[in-house]
Amino acid sequence: MRLLKFDTIHPHAYLQSKQAAWKDEIGNWTRSEYYHKLIDLRCNFSDFYTYNLNQLSWQSEEFFINDWLYSYKLANELYGNRYKFKRFENILKQKAGFAVEEWNLQIVRDYIEAFKPDVIFCREHTNIPSSFWKPYKKKILLVSRLSAHLPNDWSPLDFDLIYTDLPHYKDFFVYNKIETLYNHHGFDERILNELTVSERTNDVVFIGGLDQQIFSQRTAFLAEVAKGEGYQFNWWGYYSGSIDQRLVETYKGLAAGIDMFNIYKNSKIVVNDYIDIAGGTAVNQRIFEVMGVGALLLTRESPTIHEYFPKGSVITYTSLEDCKDKIRYYLKNEDERKQIAAFGQSVILEKYNYRDLMKLLSSELKDRIKK
Repeated sequence: MRLLKFDTIHPHAYLQSKQAAWKDEIGNWTRSEYYHKLIDLRCNFSDFYTYNLNQLSWQSEEFFINDWLYSYKLANELYGNRYKFKRFENILKQKAGFAVEEWNLQIVRDYIEAFKPDVIFCREHTNIPSSFWKPYKKKILLVSRLSAHLPNDWSPLDFDLIYTDLPHYKDFFVYNKIETLYNHHGFDERILNELTVSERTNDVVFIGGLDQQIFSQRTAFLAEVAKGEGYQFNWWGYYSGSIDQRLVETYKGLAAGIDMFNIYKNSKIVVNDYIDIAGGTAVNQRIFEVMGVGALLLTRESPTIHEYFPKGSVITYTSLEDCKDKIRYYLKNEDERKQIAAFGQSVILEKYNYRDLMKLLSSELKDRIKK
């Protein structure tokens, strides 16, 4: 079985910072060499899906749709000596007013034809309209995974199967007779062998996005956490628009991938909150990342959190004051903090490792390919 997974590297500014650091070597890398450099960043879902599927006799790979350099190297490999002609032809047809697709989408179509997948798997926001995939529906299983707000130009009717970890998404899609399955977040144990940090010197941290639109509730909450007394709060990630001055003062820069995992490993407590659309019921990716590296997770109480994690493996808060009180308590009670963090990590490694999650996904996809 062959699977082609379309994904992005997020945040894009982090990718650009890495490309700048590689500037003296990047031009000489083949597509394959550059591909593995991108995988090694461990951003988003890295190759957590495709690597583990390949251990189950799949032939699968990632297509990083938001990286123009990756598309350029792939196109050169795909077209060879015909690259310049193909590119020039596309430009001329566009200028002449012909209904041709954008260059990056033409590369996608041609690579699909060359790869011949049994499954196309689109995770989150690829910035490709879902109608783009319709021509493949008769011969390829089209799968989408959603764990954030609905993408622009996206319709569930354009896919054969949808995965999500949001209960209200699943309820809505099923109600509209669209096959939808749960696909939990997980943790890849390979990360533990790639960490370079062993001490825990940060008191309290957060890593993620903040703004006044998608993350407005989370942004307001963390601004107040940052003002708390008796601990040092720092955060990494990205933000847009205006945010509270205290968040500006405690901001430490971009972090993603393996850099993010090392910060978690270096931290005593990691605070988590959900995006606004989650309605307080989400169990987001950050939870599995933090617990997976063995840091203490302090997350907002939700109806779903205890369905995933047994008592004593995660700490929750119900209000701002409760959150700040628990930060101070677990900073003072080191042995208890370490015991909870270690138990939480054992739960993640046993129940939510990508090796086992992909065994289930593999079985589900194969069943639907047969149908």
